[in-house]
Amino acid sequence: ARRQLGRMKKLAPSGHASRARMDTTQTALELAQLHLEQAKAELEDIPADRLEFVRSGGCGVANLGGAWGFQPATEIGGKVPREGWQPMTIAKEDTWKRNHWGKHRQEWAKATCGWYRRRFVVPEAARGRHLRLRFGAVHTEAEVWLNGRKIGRHVGGLTPFELPVGAVPGDGACELIVGCRSSLAKIEPQPLGAMHRFHAGIWQKVELLDLPLVHVADVFVMASVQERRLRVLVTVRNASPAEAVVPVSAEVFVSGRKAAPVLRLSAVAVPVPAGQERQ
Repeated sequence: ARRQLGRMKKLAPSGHASRARMDTTQTALELAQLHLEQAKAELEDIPADRLEFVRSGGCGVANLGGAWGFQPATEIGGKVPREGWQPMTIAKEDTWKRNHWGKHRQEWAKATCGWYRRRFVVPEAARGRHLRLRFGAVHTEAEVWLNGRKIGRHVGGLTPFELPVGAVPGDGACELIVGCRSSLAKIEPQPLGAMHRFHAGIWQKVELLDLPLVHVADVFVMASVQERRLRVLVTVRNASPAEAVVPVSAEVFVSGRKAAPVLRLSAVAVPVPAGQERQ
């Protein structure tokens, strides 16, 4: 619509043109302006949908895929944009098909940075719990804001990361802004096979986690064939205001089989101070 408006202005007749031609051009200019205003309204009014959590074992996961706003940028270190968003769809599942912002629109392909925006409403039942944002992968650098407050930064385009959400407003309304910088996109000349050809920005799914105040944050398994030994490193997070003593145990199953565990590791009582993590 903006390009159409520009062309119409260039073609506008001089004062010596006929009245009929003036009327036709004026009508076209008005229509172009109307389309421009409607397009801008659609881009700025990205809906805020109410999230639905899929629950299992006391935890909930809400997928933030769907309608997002996006705009290319030359840098993300300055002021967070408040307008100028263009629609983009983030996949609800991990995907290799839409893993570069240039695959959404050709004119974005040359951008080295970009801004993402997502609005959502946290259900009332989840507003008093421990909420965390989990990104499957963002290439290459990510800076994350929630409701105007910067909540974290991550470097590494192939690794997942989590950030604490903190308190949400009383009505649950949230605005998530993610600034991304693709370091590989700045390489000149562009080498064959470089990752920048395939990854830039948010390229894996984004989720909101609803967790108990005391929960398992990570599990890392180390197996030694020589020693015939299996070690399980469990990280317990305590987001409550008081110390918690957590009994931690583990069971080992054979993948793909619905049978009893082949190994049980003895339970260990782990004291975790308030607001900290322990392994």
